[in-house]
Amino acid sequence: MNTRLSHRPTRITLIASSLIVLVLVVLAGNSPGVKAQGGTWEAKYWNNPNLSGAPNLSRTDTSINFDWGAGSPANTINSDNFSAQWTQTANLSQGTYRFSATMDDGMRVWIDNVLIIDSWIDSQVRTITADVFLSAGSHAILVQYYEDGGLAVAKVGFLQLGGTTPAPPTPPPTPPTPPAQAWFNEYFANASLSGNPALTGTTSAVNFNWGLGSPAPGFPADFFSVRWVRNLPLEAGRYRFTVTADDGVRLWVNNALIVDQWKVQPATTYNAEIDLAAGNIPVKVEYFENTGLARIQLTWVRLGAVPPPPPAAHSGRIPPGDLGPARTRRRIPLQDRPPRVLRVGGRKGRRLRQVRAPRLAGRRLLLPEDRLPASLGK
Repeated sequence: MNTRLSHRPTRITLIASSLIVLVLVVLAGNSPGVKAQGGTWEAKYWNNPNLSGAPNLSRTDTSINFDWGAGSPANTINSDNFSAQWTQTANLSQGTYRFSATMDDGMRVWIDNVLIIDSWIDSQVRTITADVFLSAGSHAILVQYYEDGGLAVAKVGFLQLGGTTPAPPTPPPTPPTPPAQAWFNEYFANASLSGNPALTGTTSAVNFNWGLGSPAPGFPADFFSVRWVRNLPLEAGRYRFTVTADDGVRLWVNNALIVDQWKVQPATTYNAEIDLAAGNIPVKVEYFENTGLARIQLTWVRLGAVPPPPPAAHSGRIPPGDLGPARTRRRIPLQDRPPRVLRVGGRKGRRLRQVRAPRLAGRRLLLPEDRLPASLGK
């Protein structure tokens, strides 16, 4: 009897411990948290900032959590002017996820070939987040990064925010409404901007140098086209827009086509000036890539105030008020006017002159020269 009683507390303790473990497992499975990043990342590194050519290093990274400082990812990789790409397939449960990217300098993140983070510019360390609803199953994640100079930082992670309730549907991008401070972009898998875009998203600047590469994984490196639109807040003045393209480019500012170079060409720079009123100015850029290198860059600068309009051309008519003070014409009485010589002739060897005599009501007289009035002389 005592032996049986001595084992009873031990059994109770084991049962209680098992229940506690079971409750913890259930709670852990139902609570949102940081998901595993689908395992390891397949990494590639290049000794150039645009991921062009064959990679100089391929390896497996357990995570994207790098702060190289002034160093480099490996002995075979430069400390500046290098780029990297990481890919993986993550098996995720349905829900809304927040992706976070910390970078110095540029980084882009795709989920299932959809660009969700696009910050491909030189800058200091910064963090950008994007919330995405994902269905249950496998999802392809791709990260691209480049380092220009100075410190180098590349970090990517994601967190499940909620359960199975999908995020509100995103309005269709067509027709696009240009965001106030970003470019809305549409990528077409053809060189004529025809059909439905294969990729859509936003970008902070039209400044891409793809080299021999492509804008996104699975997207063609040749024979593609892109359209960017936005509203540009500007003060009134004269502006110079500069665009460099390889190959074709068209640029509209305030609905006016100011650059039209839709042709196959090497990297060429064009400038156009336009006078603009203050406000949100619509700007549209269209670009196509034929083959070889691919590049597009747009900048603008305010040159100064709008110059005054030139004076209107003179029509030949004197505007009212420009005649000056009225002038009166003084009329000389007829009898006070001197006689005028009209013709010189001769009769019977004498030289005669025909004169008009005011005193005789303007009648004409023939007078010999020796009888002309003194006012006419000889």
